[in-house]
Amino acid sequence: MGVFLEELILNALDLRSVGINEFAWRYENVLEVIESLCDNNCIILGGDVYKIEDKDSFVSSTGDSWYYNKGDSENDGVESCKKATEYIENYYHRNGECFYYSIVSEALTRE
Repeated sequence: MGVFLEELILNALDLRSVGINEFAWRYENVLEVIESLCDNNCIILGGDVYKIEDKDSFVSSTGDSWYYNKGDSENDGVESCKKATEYIENYYHRNGECFYYSIVSEALTRE
């Protein structure tokens, strides 16, 4: 995952400039991020949507987000990735391509 993750980070928008310690990706890259996280046994807990204002490249939150309520299911990883993908695809088709999506995840632990 190391090299692939590095490539994804290169395509990310670093949100630290606006005080948020996260990365966000455009639609065409965030789906790869989700796939990579799922392939590496992660649960996607949720995410936020951001927009860049064209005139001054100012990043702002749209206030839109999603979350996944993790349970004790063996399917949490798959289900959380499915929910994230569906949310982002729906958002993209309703609102267009001028948005960035951040992802909050954690490693899936198996007993």
